[in-house]
Amino acid sequence: MINYRSLSQQIAERYQVMHESPQVIFVKNGKVIAHDSHSGIDAEKIKQFV
Repeated sequence: MINYRSLSQQIAERYQVMHESPQVIFVKNGKVIAHDSHSGIDAEKIKQFV
C-alpha cells in the first residue's frame, strides 16, 4: 500500500478503522460490518462475507 498510502488513509478515515497492512475490511450499505488484520485474517471468516 506504499504506492497508495493516500487512498488507504482515506479509507481508514472514512470507515473509522486504523490502517494496518495486511488488512481486510467488509463494507455493507456504507458501513463496516467486519474488519481484521494480520493473524486475524482467516479464510473461513472471510467466506461468511463473500
